[in-house]
Amino acid sequence: MPSLQPVRGTHDLLPEEMRRHRRVVESMVDCVFETDEQGRWTHLSENWTVATGHRVQDTLGNPSWAYVHPDDRARLVNALQSKGPMRLAYRQIKRDGTPLWVEVNASVVRDPATGRAREIVGIIRNIHEQKRAEDKFRALLEGGPEANVIVDGNGDIALVNARTEALFGYARDELIGRPFEVLIAERFRKPGSFQLAALARPLETGARRKDSSEFPCEIRVNPLETEGELLVSTTILDISDRQTLQDQYMLLQLGEKLPRFDEVEGLVTYVCQALATYFDVPLCFFTEIDLERGLSIIHGEYRRSGPTLLGEHQMSEFTPAIRHELESARVVSIADVSTDLRTADEYAERYEPLGLRAIAAVPLLRKGRWAANFFMADAQPRRWTAREIQMLQALVERTWLWIEHVRMLRALRDASLELERRVDERTRELKAALSEKDVLLKEIHHRVKNNLQVISSMLNLQAMRIKDDGAQAVFAESQGRVQSIALVHETLYQSSTLSRVNFAEYIHTLVTTVMQAQSSPDRNIATMIDADGVSLPVGCAIPCGLIINELVTNSLKHAFPERKSGVIRVGLHARATNRVELVVADDGVGLLPGLDPHTLTSLGLELVYTFAEQLGARVERQSQNGTEFRFDFPVQEDL
Repeated sequence: MPSLQPVRGTHDLLPEEMRRHRRVVESMVDCVFETDEQGRWTHLSENWTVATGHRVQDTLGNPSWAYVHPDDRARLVNALQSKGPMRLAYRQIKRDGTPLWVEVNASVVRDPATGRAREIVGIIRNIHEQKRAEDKFRALLEGGPEANVIVDGNGDIALVNARTEALFGYARDELIGRPFEVLIAERFRKPGSFQLAALARPLETGARRKDSSEFPCEIRVNPLETEGELLVSTTILDISDRQTLQDQYMLLQLGEKLPRFDEVEGLVTYVCQALATYFDVPLCFFTEIDLERGLSIIHGEYRRSGPTLLGEHQMSEFTPAIRHELESARVVSIADVSTDLRTADEYAERYEPLGLRAIAAVPLLRKGRWAANFFMADAQPRRWTAREIQMLQALVERTWLWIEHVRMLRALRDASLELERRVDERTRELKAALSEKDVLLKEIHHRVKNNLQVISSMLNLQAMRIKDDGAQAVFAESQGRVQSIALVHETLYQSSTLSRVNFAEYIHTLVTTVMQAQSSPDRNIATMIDADGVSLPVGCAIPCGLIINELVTNSLKHAFPERKSGVIRVGLHARATNRVELVVADDGVGLLPGLDPHTLTSLGLELVYTFAEQLGARVERQSQNGTEFRFDFPVQEDL
């Protein structure tokens, strides 16, 4: 009877595996079940209903022992509480109340992290008829669903059933009297007689049919004593379906571990070792084909002994027949290279020094071209099974995909590092250029400021030579305008930011300079400056500074004709997004009513409106309790 290994529950399978698993389960004659760790049903195949009459949906969630005959219930509960593998025959109570002899074979699935029991999985087999038959014909084996073989004390076959004939392809007369080993694949045979009586637990091995084909099997033995003669009753189970699930699980485990590798050699070596261990072969290796250079490159291998094969090999090392088959995308399966027509002539030269006697190779084509191979080899003659070939085919495809994945990641990593290198290099270049630009801009602002100071000094010298007071005043006003522009460049030269002027600081300096130039000792004109931390680009700062210069100068000259004191206010505030409001006001006599700025004869006010137009400013003026100018203008960065 199958023995379910405690590897994992069906819920751990991938969706495709689940569907395949479901098909296998539903095709079985037994009822497949799962319970939680407390023994409550969590899954039952439809055979449960067929066998007992209880509907699956009515059964799930109930304790498994609730459907067991009262006399057998304690044994089942004890088996469940043991939390170990379980094989037990007992009476199940059918829906109609009649007992049904069943045999349950179950294993515990444990949490890999904690080791605690997570669920119990197994199968329930209906052995009711078998029980009845045992009562009547214990020696008769024909009704058994598996291959049953009775072996005598000499290890020879004494009796077989019909299932054995069907499974192995022999007529029973061909088997009676022959050693039991005839049913075992040659590579699994032990020296001397096959000691069945010594088997204390089920044995998984390889069986061999009459046509020499092989299949995985499980052998269970039961010693029998009949009139003093020791006989061994053996049950041989074809476990191909179980091994299919095991193969899928092995591929799943590889798929979970391969992403951890970031280099090809380690990845391929791990796959080769896993495959060699799984199929018990002494040599396994993966080769990449470079047709342009005529090379076969072995990236990784597993070898129990002997020299390594890693590295580059000439394509001429393949025999012509083997190369032709691989290049044509045909699987190569050779049971004995010393006798096979494709390799026998070169066995002594090519294969015997490497300790190779049997080889299996699966090629991989990409875009119609031979790209890679996966090899398994044995030091002894070996007939490769379809299962082993299928696994090779699955692994050569997966391995190549993961090699491409690793190479792609490496290329991306290298590209990323190269990009970072270029970015760092370009950043350094830009920083150097920017630093050089900053130095040049500072020098330009410094020289412009110096040149404007020269102009201011020239105007001052010229004014000193003029005797006319009106002309001297004109020169003084021009000198003040030049100084206000020079002050912008001086502020930029002293600033850490060369593109914008800290205008709050600039206003304080500019107003102080104008006051010193225009005020007389007998006047007490105060200034009030209210400026946010607004910074302006050079294109806005110069006309804005000239407006302040003109209006403050104008207030000092005309706002207080009869007074010795007064107040001049200057304010600058950020209003909306990218807009600024400038206010210049005094508490003097104010402008004449009805004054039209477009007909002004004063150069100062004419310049104020000209500079406001340059700024794109909206200008508001009022002359109540003095004069107040408001300028609302957008702030645009210099191009």
